[in-house]
Amino acid sequence: VENLLEQVLGLGAVVFVVDIPPALNSIVDVRLSIPTFHIAIECAGRVVHHSPKGTAIDLAGLSPEDRAALEAIRADLLAGEDRSSVPDVGRPELDVRNAADESSGPWDSSPIPSVSRRPERSFRRQISLTAPDIQVLSATGRHVAVPSTKEDYGPEPEWFSPSGEPDRVEAVVDDRIVDIMLSVSQSALTGLVEIETPKGNFQVLWDNGLVSEIEQQPRVANEELGLMLFRADRISKQQLAMASAAADEHGTSVARSLLDLGILEPEAIRKSIAGRLTYLLQRICDTKSGSVTVYASSALPAGFLPNPPLRVHISAERVVFRRIFEELRQLPMADREQLQQDALDAYPEVLFAERDRVMRALADEAHSDLVDTLLRGRRRLREVFTESGL
Repeated sequence: VENLLEQVLGLGAVVFVVDIPPALNSIVDVRLSIPTFHIAIECAGRVVHHSPKGTAIDLAGLSPEDRAALEAIRADLLAGEDRSSVPDVGRPELDVRNAADESSGPWDSSPIPSVSRRPERSFRRQISLTAPDIQVLSATGRHVAVPSTKEDYGPEPEWFSPSGEPDRVEAVVDDRIVDIMLSVSQSALTGLVEIETPKGNFQVLWDNGLVSEIEQQPRVANEELGLMLFRADRISKQQLAMASAAADEHGTSVARSLLDLGILEPEAIRKSIAGRLTYLLQRICDTKSGSVTVYASSALPAGFLPNPPLRVHISAERVVFRRIFEELRQLPMADREQLQQDALDAYPEVLFAERDRVMRALADEAHSDLVDTLLRGRRRLREVFTESGL
């Protein structure tokens, strides 16, 4: 992978052997797949050199977004991550064909083969969380006076049909969905969680234990990004119509159209997407019945995660923590004191192995400092209460 990225990003061309070398200066289609990082890229290239080592193809057609994705992978590798713990889901692959050959049809989109069917191992690359746009997060709830709409904006969201057997199937009873979300995060899953409920279905895409995308069927216009941005006063109705028309024309998402049209900056779109995902994850955590099916990445097509720069990462722990925190805060003081009474002289402890997940749940810097205090020394619970409002 390192050698391949050096060719693409450093030299701007790849060299590999093909059975019948294309003519010099001919235009070819190149497909690059790196299964370990769940990315597949297609672009046009030009044949620039033939040698005993192979054919050199200039990848001038590589888009800025694809380049950013490959740069992110190279940065991870240069940071010295422990690759011994990365699941082996296949070697990088390069394929090439003559761009003028229309008989070859579309690229094969079959899933990347998995070396084994073992469960996802607990590994996590350093992935920064995306701060949600609070205004977008609360857009649906704040606009209860605005009538609901059935008008959809943009094409149908992608809905995956996983191949192979699921890794896990569970029924949802009471608050069981919260436990499932936390266990999926703890396992650092990269894959898909499908949730079937009496009122509709959700597909949640995970990247190393963090939520990157949520889609639902049937579509709910009020809970899709375009309308949430409009209701949060981030875009105008005219801008929403422009982005939707462009998305329909090119078969892309409304978010991609907003970026391509220059209506919103990438960071603003990412925060808006994170706000929507946080809202939907809150809704999912309120599910009381239905079923949950978990699929590993090997059951999904290559490149199933959203492409940078619009790939976001939100923490399920943070959503669950806020949910519990609000429930406790609404209790009368006497009830809260009764809950705490038996534990006031106990010593709370944060397991060091779980520190990262605890820190992901806490957005307040003072709360993070408290966790560090608990890790460094033993404090009784009544002492903890005097130090923080947590």
